[in-house]
Amino acid sequence: MRTKTVVLLAVLALGLCFFPVSSFAVFEELVNHPARAPEPYKEWAGKPPCERIAPAPEILVDYLKLDNKLNGYPEVPATAKPDQALLADFQQAVKELPEPVQAQLSKHLAGIFTVRDLGTTGLTEVLTIPENEQMGFIVIDVDHINQPANEWAAMRANSPFAPDGKTEIRAIVETPENNNRKQAIQNILIHEIGHLVGAAVKAHPSWNKEAPPEDFSFSRISWRSADGKTVSKFDDIFPMRAKIRFYSLADSSVSASQIPECYAQLEQTDFTSLYGARNVWSDFASAYTVYVHTVLQNKPWIMEIYTDGKKVGGFTSPLLKEQGKAKKDYLDALFQ
Repeated sequence: MRTKTVVLLAVLALGLCFFPVSSFAVFEELVNHPARAPEPYKEWAGKPPCERIAPAPEILVDYLKLDNKLNGYPEVPATAKPDQALLADFQQAVKELPEPVQAQLSKHLAGIFTVRDLGTTGLTEVLTIPENEQMGFIVIDVDHINQPANEWAAMRANSPFAPDGKTEIRAIVETPENNNRKQAIQNILIHEIGHLVGAAVKAHPSWNKEAPPEDFSFSRISWRSADGKTVSKFDDIFPMRAKIRFYSLADSSVSASQIPECYAQLEQTDFTSLYGARNVWSDFASAYTVYVHTVLQNKPWIMEIYTDGKKVGGFTSPLLKEQGKAKKDYLDALFQ
């Protein structure tokens, strides 16, 4: 899921007057779009999750074009048929997911669909016709998934910071022998599955409606309402959070030289990753990802900080530490 969509949908749902009427019309069209009904995905219903992977049908592409228009993305999405090697990587990535994740996919996944020119790596959306948000689709841009897992994770981790030529984050999420494209696809999918499951089990407010985070069993752990807005409980000790914008790179107001400071502040919170500190939805998806990765799959999840080629610090998720206990308890119960 991309933040621009989530935030704008939430703001539009409030009916704030400073958005043009045309934006409300597009928003209304998106909410009621036939791509958010079960019918377009009946072809894949009942199949094993690894067989619910296909080029995006045109009705979904039409939805994605409208979504890009609403959010100001210049890209015009188009369906994409993966070659045999890429399709095999997708299918194997899904087949190798832990059994509890497979069970969740069987229940909640309408399909995993491939496109080009999405404007981001992945997007997850729930079906709202009928309005129950119990199923949803995942969309992946095939041109954004050509790196091995560690390199892709490092790219995302570094993306909020303007490069300074000295300081960088190196990610270790796979062992060297498993550091390949298939594992990168699996890691990306786990995060998107986290968005899907979070919506289905109501771990947090819907991104289609405004609701206080305190009303939901997961989001209340780290978020609260203040002056009509949702804010982190850690903003006093993590002031840099408000400045972090993923995928901004050279346009970022935060220099790579500030990475150690940023992660020192992050260490004082219960957010499972810097990406998870963005909002209530990313918080759950990140915690879900780290839990599946470290607890169910017994894999590493380490962000190492280097300056001038020398390691100067690192970050491991608090999920298995005392400050992450509430989130781990929630996920333990979810996966029982």
